[in-house]
Amino acid sequence: MNPDHLPDLQQALLDWFAEHQRPLPWRRQYHPYEIWVSEIMLQQTQVKTMLPFYTRWMSELPTVHSVAAASEEMVLKLWEGLGYYSRARNLQKAARVICDEHGGELPADFDHIRALPGIGPYTAGALASIAFNQPRPVVDGNIERVLCRIEGIGEPPKSTPVQKQLWSLAAEWISHGHAREFNQGLMELGATLCTPRNPSCLLCPVNTWCVAFHTGRTDTIPAPRGRPEIIRIEKLTALVQNGDCWLVRKRPEGGLMGGLWEFPTWEELPSENSAAAWLTQQLHEDYGVAARIGPELFKMEHDYTRFHATLHCRLCTVAEIPSVPPDNAQWLTLGEISELALPRVFQRLRKRLLDEAST
Repeated sequence: MNPDHLPDLQQALLDWFAEHQRPLPWRRQYHPYEIWVSEIMLQQTQVKTMLPFYTRWMSELPTVHSVAAASEEMVLKLWEGLGYYSRARNLQKAARVICDEHGGELPADFDHIRALPGIGPYTAGALASIAFNQPRPVVDGNIERVLCRIEGIGEPPKSTPVQKQLWSLAAEWISHGHAREFNQGLMELGATLCTPRNPSCLLCPVNTWCVAFHTGRTDTIPAPRGRPEIIRIEKLTALVQNGDCWLVRKRPEGGLMGGLWEFPTWEELPSENSAAAWLTQQLHEDYGVAARIGPELFKMEHDYTRFHATLHCRLCTVAEIPSVPPDNAQWLTLGEISELALPRVFQRLRKRLLDEAST
């Protein structure tokens, strides 16, 4: 784009954002803590999905100090259903650093922001610009699309050369003195008008300068990303029951869904003929219980970002439970299990057991 046109583009975007921005709760006062939580929750998550979680979080943990002082169990429970749970754990780690080193206030210094756990280049730029109105560039998926279309960049936006170009453009274009509004305006434009499919180009405030619009290439710019291959995984889940109580275990820290609770599950599926004997042995070795293994009750299907999981659920009954539960395991009622932080598929599984118990 001709640099002489940049002031007009900036003003057009700022005017549009002032009139059309969505009334999101963290935009009322631009409190740094609220901006921070919103940005972490919005990673890999759409606004409409995260809003109920944001509201609940702020009701329970209204300050940095409250996050730092909370138990990890509470933090994960409030995050339950959002996925990517490392975001929640890093948020709490960062809150403790902020309390220990910055007096409980999110630092305004960019390097200090960038040094916090869970803060990458995008989030650091977003916090510096939105919370503190500093002229720091940001490039997320929405901004990638807007910049590629305006500049007519047809190469894959995630390629290293294009990423360098986009970050350079974002730095050159940012409106000094109005960084907060300008960066949010680019994000808002990508989220509401400059959408991946069927963009509302005639309503766009910057279509005057958009190469993709004027050349009829909004359907091919940016270059579509190849769909990742979905890996299919079969798992065996034991629904181990003793009266009203069920056996649940806490997943190891680190890794996928670390620190969350689940019904005992193994990432291998023995043949139908050997499943009962195999599961009997696993329950005895891992949990010290002698269980009677029933047939498969049902299957639970669940999609993750890169794989599709099928849980083959078997009812296992135990006449007597050990006096001391094994490490990271508990015997709890379905009501008590609802108080734990569970991955979404196990939330659904708990609800199904509850529904079947009431019929």
